[in-house]
Amino acid sequence: MRKFIVILLLLPKISFAFAQFSKQDMDRTQGKLKQEVLDKASILCTYEASQQYKNKNTDVTGVLTDTLMLLVGKSSSCFYNEDAQRDGMFRSHVDAARKAGGLIIKQGTSAEQFNILRNQGGIYVEEPGSNKSKIYKNRKKNEVITTDKVGTLSVYKCEETIAPQAWEITHDTLTVLGYLCQRATTTFRGRSYNAWFTAEIPINDGPWKLYGLPGLILKATSDDFVFSFTAIGIEKTKDSITMDKDSYIKSTPEQIAKITEKNRLTTMMRHLHNNKYSMGSRIEPWILEPIEKE
Repeated sequence: MRKFIVILLLLPKISFAFAQFSKQDMDRTQGKLKQEVLDKASILCTYEASQQYKNKNTDVTGVLTDTLMLLVGKSSSCFYNEDAQRDGMFRSHVDAARKAGGLIIKQGTSAEQFNILRNQGGIYVEEPGSNKSKIYKNRKKNEVITTDKVGTLSVYKCEETIAPQAWEITHDTLTVLGYLCQRATTTFRGRSYNAWFTAEIPINDGPWKLYGLPGLILKATSDDFVFSFTAIGIEKTKDSITMDKDSYIKSTPEQIAKITEKNRLTTMMRHLHNNKYSMGSRIEPWILEPIEKE
């Protein structure tokens, strides 16, 4: 009888902690959403993506980097962040605490409160801001779909028709990862780009929204050097290119750009101690230029 009473006492804490999350929200957080298969991939190209920033408090400039992946199939591709699940180990501790019963979740914890919590022991994790968007191209239909999210509750989708960029191919060459590449230039959405593509991989695709050359783009840099993508690994794959079947909020390129910037500027903070799970964030003092100026 005593064990039964203890369980009843714990249930309100568990239901309170998760009452605001629907099953779909939980499935999204745990990567369990149903998938729509768009294509079968043959190439996985890994890029180091960099973006310059300025600290608005000190005027000091720096560079933010991400490791981004391009999964390429016969007609479609997906460009996404490799580090989307980098806090998986911390989540496993949270899952263990939840299963043990009595897990209490506190959202909106301030940076000052985290400084106090860290001195109490437990597990503390910071997740620096990054590009969490996914960019899907259908090269046959000239369709580009961008998805992004804020936290775990709001997911957005932007559908665009983008024809291949108008490229001017030059005679300049560069070797990237052992592949002989040729330089091409274009102007897209207010920025000029230099791209190096290789005919040794005759796939009409590239990082971000760039495509339209007779070979895979292995390096692309904006003329002002604010943005760059450089291939750091290429491998064959048989993975499927999939998209979550989710309740997306229809969005525009401008709205997606704001979401992407917010994610880039937000450092997530998490702390777990004595079955108390605290979540919060810190906004970094960086000034970021939009990749699309128009």
